[in-house]
Amino acid sequence: MTRRRYLYILGTLAWVSASCLSGDPLRAQPVFTGMIGREIQIPGCERLGRAPVVTSVRLQPGGTRLAVAGDDHLIAIWDLAEDRLVLRLRGHADWVQALAFSPDGRVLVSAGNDRQVIFWDTRDGRQLGVLDGPPCAVTQLAFNHRGDQLAVTGFECGVRMYDVVGRKLIRRLDGPSDDLRALAFSPDDRWIAVAGRNGRIAGWQTESGKPAFDYAAHRQRVRDLAFSPAGDQLVSCGEDRRVHVRLLNEDRGFDLPSSPGKVYALAFCGPGCLATGGSDNVVRLWDLAQRKQVGELNDHRGSIVALASDGDILVSGGYDTTIRIWELKGRVAEAPRRGSERQ
Repeated sequence: MTRRRYLYILGTLAWVSASCLSGDPLRAQPVFTGMIGREIQIPGCERLGRAPVVTSVRLQPGGTRLAVAGDDHLIAIWDLAEDRLVLRLRGHADWVQALAFSPDGRVLVSAGNDRQVIFWDTRDGRQLGVLDGPPCAVTQLAFNHRGDQLAVTGFECGVRMYDVVGRKLIRRLDGPSDDLRALAFSPDDRWIAVAGRNGRIAGWQTESGKPAFDYAAHRQRVRDLAFSPAGDQLVSCGEDRRVHVRLLNEDRGFDLPSSPGKVYALAFCGPGCLATGGSDNVVRLWDLAQRKQVGELNDHRGSIVALASDGDILVSGGYDTTIRIWELKGRVAEAPRRGSERQ
């Protein structure tokens, strides 16, 4: 650590302490400016001659592993406790766009431009099988919280729902456009939501497949969305530089202050705390109750397109080929955690 950065952090901590002592509730909220992200550099591959651009990061539920994918056609598994690369998974023939861990952390699913959806054993990297997936590039994957269904979407007008055990298609939901980039289940698995090129957010009842909501949230392509830990909010971000928060119980929404760049990724870090990243190379931390930004993380040198958090840490990755690990424990309220996800 340089002396300049050390003094900067000391100054930030002093400012936060003074704010808390002042008794001003708006100034006493957590402030994230000055945090340093631990850098992880995934080794380059011979085909590229450089480190891979990062397009997806996922934290293993209840475990210590981080899965990373990008344009080298590989999946890297990094052990955060041991701080080392433990596996490199080979099986894709093109850019890997999406990753998803099963809720018990034992299975990883990957997909991308080669139209393959591959299941992996997270302990030894063994390939468990390939899904008879959609006839198009896949952009996003999501397990439900029971782990018995997998949703798949991409460059077609719909979402495909698969039975995980039998790896069979059980339902197809018609989406709002033929270029879908964002996909999520609600925490109670009541709803599934999807969005893409036309800026609309569509949702269905998971069990019946009946439409649940459909609204215009953005003027350009939606790049990511996530339900809040309580399931009462659905947050989306996109290329129109907006972050939209939908209050599902009230059927209304609001926008956070506009960002200077396109917003490509978001992740909840706890109740009411949201992280976003985009083309301005900055991770922004938001207090949703106050509807205001409470911090910036500035270590990236390229667009940020992937975020993941378990409440204790935040992981960011993007076009600068690096992954950053940000320690959040003790800085934000702890998110509710389902017992089945922490086994």
